[in-house]
Amino acid sequence: MLNTYTLHYFFVTAQHLSFSKAAKHLFITQPALSKQIQQLEDQLQVKLFDRSRRSVRLTEAGQVLMEQCRDVFDSLSRLEKAIGQFRTEVRGSLHIAAVPSVGNYLLPDFLTRFSTKFPQIKLHTVVKPVDEIADMVRIEDVDFGVMNIESIPRELEAVDMGRRKMVFICSNDCDRPCKHQKKAEMRIEDLADCRLMTFDRNTTSRRLLDDLLREINVKLDIFFESENVNILKQMVLRGMGGALVPEYSISGDSEGDRLRVKPLKDNRLSFPLRLYYNKNLFLSRAHQEFLDLFTATYGTKTKKEKA
Repeated sequence: MLNTYTLHYFFVTAQHLSFSKAAKHLFITQPALSKQIQQLEDQLQVKLFDRSRRSVRLTEAGQVLMEQCRDVFDSLSRLEKAIGQFRTEVRGSLHIAAVPSVGNYLLPDFLTRFSTKFPQIKLHTVVKPVDEIADMVRIEDVDFGVMNIESIPRELEAVDMGRRKMVFICSNDCDRPCKHQKKAEMRIEDLADCRLMTFDRNTTSRRLLDDLLREINVKLDIFFESENVNILKQMVLRGMGGALVPEYSISGDSEGDRLRVKPLKDNRLSFPLRLYYNKNLFLSRAHQEFLDLFTATYGTKTKKEKA
């Protein structure tokens, strides 16, 4: 394979048509330059320079090689310029996965802010269940995944967004005679009076609820399950019962005026929210800017823990 340094020596010599001038330009000795050209001619098995007269001229093969070298070095120059833009400009694309509640309520504002600041970065987002997101991050099918799992898997890094609370919601039009009607806060035990709707059993939020119910020995009338927070809210608005949803899925919601929102006294019904990425992920400038803005918006980068 041809060496670009040797081709550069040839190209400079061909431009000057003088070994002494080319050697001076290249900051090497003339014998060293002559040796490099001789090795190139031996490798190609052709003569590149006609040295039979006092002047140095290119042979026909030398003319062809010089034109090809011009194309090669022009391409290398364009390549260096294109790559150099990544040091001064933020470009590229990012793939982000999130659990439904985050994808519907937290991410849109942040992605709008990020895209406004870095319009040249293309963003691709998907909404998936927790288990699927974990696998996608592990195999780098996505760059980042926002999940609500308790511990940080060994092979992943994370940006901690803090623990997020669950709240109880019911419709303002609900006329069921529940004990919580006049209470500002609800106990988990109070939920026993409600026709309750929750996330399905494969979600982190539901597993937290089930663990807590077993601990305090309380049974609830759960008649409807869904992994989608929007479906739960729509069912509540239709007067079908009450639901437990993340607090952030209510804040600023246009439907908030039609809902009764009550915090829970028991803080154990909360979950950690984090942005995850593979620890082996090559962090481009785009990745780093995303991480920096996300950390500034939601929290600080945590130390890795064992799963």
